Amino acid sequence: MKTHLYLTLRIEVETELSLLDCVMELENGTTVKISDTPNVRVLEQEVFLSVLPNTKK
Repeated sequence: MKTHLYLTLRIEVETELSLLDCVMELENGTTVKISDTPNVRVLEQEVFLSVLPNTKK
């Protein structure tokens, strides 16, 4: 049976970047890997990007 699960991640970071720049860098430059388990085969995964205000003009 296929089903969709929505998981929430909590991460702690240390950075000199602004919050918005930090979020954008993490979303564009990291990979999240959810691996298979003995009883669950991961078919697809997706990172949902944040909707951030454009602060650069």
